[in-house]
Amino acid sequence: MVHWLDVTPEYNTSPLIPLCFVTALSSYGLYMAYQNITRLQEYEEQAQKLSKWSNSVAARLHKTRATQTSGTIALVLSTVCSVLLLLTKFGITTHVVLSIICMAVSALARLHMKTFWNEKDQIKIPLMGKFNEAIAGSEEVVQLLGGITAAWIAAGLLSFF
Repeated sequence: MVHWLDVTPEYNTSPLIPLCFVTALSSYGLYMAYQNITRLQEYEEQAQKLSKWSNSVAARLHKTRATQTSGTIALVLSTVCSVLLLLTKFGITTHVVLSIICMAVSALARLHMKTFWNEKDQIKIPLMGKFNEAIAGSEEVVQLLGGITAAWIAAGLLSFF
């Protein structure tokens, strides 16, 4: 007699390729976010001093911190969930729910970052090379979040097959 605890659920391997893609993109995105935040921190003290005198500088400093935080949180969540789904045997429902959550968080973080980190709103400043590199890197993270969102959609859909 087979006991219900002895039966291992069948594992769906269909979403493996998008999950590997998500893991790679998210990991690279975390690396980029770390580099960008490190570059921006070099100007943090100066920006804080200026923010005491200018409301617009204070608002930009707050927006810089908020957008970097939202992107990093989305990348961490995406990395953790993709690795978790790759290493464990969850059912279809868990795959779909985690895919929807990660897709939504990634899309929202991308939208949040894109409203601030773009060529229209960010002006490259001469003699501030690392700041300019952080701008370019943040724009790249925005693009990565778009790819991650698409990969989560694919992983969620492929969970059904």
